[in-house]
Amino acid sequence: MPKSEARKFRQRSSTKTAIVLLHGFSGDADKTWGQFPRFLVDAPRLKGWGVWSLGFPTSLYPEIRGFWQADPGIELIAKELRTQCAKGGLAQYERLVIIAHSMGGLVAQRAIVDFPEVAERVDALFLFGVPSLGLAKARIFRLLKLQVKDMARGGAFITDLRKRWSARYPDNSEPFELHAIAGNRDQFVPPSSSLEAFPRAHHYCVPGQHVSLVKPTAAADACVQFVINGICRRAPGATGWSSDQAAVERGEFQLAIKRLLPRARELTGDSLVDLALALDASGKRKEAIRVLEEHPSPSTDALGALGGRYKRLWLLDGTVADVERAYDLYSRALEASQAKDDSAQVFYHAINLAFIELVHFKRRGAAKTLAQRALDACQRAEIKDLWNFATQGEAHLYLGDAANAVRAYADALRLEPQPRQIESMQSQAMLAAEKSLGERPKSLTSLFERAGG
Repeated sequence: MPKSEARKFRQRSSTKTAIVLLHGFSGDADKTWGQFPRFLVDAPRLKGWGVWSLGFPTSLYPEIRGFWQADPGIELIAKELRTQCAKGGLAQYERLVIIAHSMGGLVAQRAIVDFPEVAERVDALFLFGVPSLGLAKARIFRLLKLQVKDMARGGAFITDLRKRWSARYPDNSEPFELHAIAGNRDQFVPPSSSLEAFPRAHHYCVPGQHVSLVKPTAAADACVQFVINGICRRAPGATGWSSDQAAVERGEFQLAIKRLLPRARELTGDSLVDLALALDASGKRKEAIRVLEEHPSPSTDALGALGGRYKRLWLLDGTVADVERAYDLYSRALEASQAKDDSAQVFYHAINLAFIELVHFKRRGAAKTLAQRALDACQRAEIKDLWNFATQGEAHLYLGDAANAVRAYADALRLEPQPRQIESMQSQAMLAAEKSLGERPKSLTSLFERAGG
């Protein structure tokens, strides 16, 4: 008889992220998944993740509710999931990826909409064959099982769940990755129920019927690779920035957004920039731009952050209006920073203008002038921090001095930056080298390869 349990496939005291599997109706923590948990444990790209499978009471046996015992309804199981997250084995983790099958996906959704402390820790939600719009066939047997009644299409539980989900996440604003996955031969939970509760952007399909959908026989099977790629897709990985580290950072960004966004217009200095960067890193670049554009008195740092958002938009799609807006913002910020004799701000804005001069306007002379201006400001600055050394490295590249560029980047890396910072530094350095030197010096690529492990 399936029971409440927390099955650990991998647990480490230092791990801050975990993958949690939730089985469905009449399933259990082991048999539902076959080798799925083992394939996740063995995946090199998921080595930083704990792997758990949670079980709860569910069976095919008919019940006489109110007499002696019965399987719990989905709402109560959702409370059990919350308890595991708050006080049980999952309490140690900052970020969770939930992989749910069938009714387990309804448990996950209910816990997310009912308990903010659960929702805030979810990094991704994979819903395999989940009857998110309910099952028409469940209406026939709803008197025999409470769990079946909860899954009935048009029933009180499904109707309430969809209402709560829409209220919590209007306009599809979930702060986590959402994947609704149908089996191409699943007739127990048809695609009309497993997919149509969510926008098409979240719809996916893998081979299998309702049971085999999540019971892989090889690590290369579609369901396993879909999950691994889905988890790791959000981590850049160019310098060893692993998916678990990225998940923790996303959680920190969400907390910053929750704390700062309600008073965005009142923020000043670093707090305003922190909010914009957190929004951008969470995939909300347009909102980051809106917050900065609407602020009544942005600092030079905030102007630079706004310029950076437009610069990234330009790098993505090449829109001239975006790069021109970025250039204007950096120019205004540079002038104001120069007037205040703020060397740290001067080198930041000057180096970004040098990049635009070289890459967009193709004005090598102007780029070199601005790079020298940035380098001079770096040397005048009292604090030689990570971005000071990184700016020196980029300036030397524009000036054609690869040897000094490598030395400056080495100084930056000796300060032990976070993986996200290394990735940002590396991507800018490689692009700058290609545009200014026509190649990526081996000494530069080797330096970043060693840093990324």
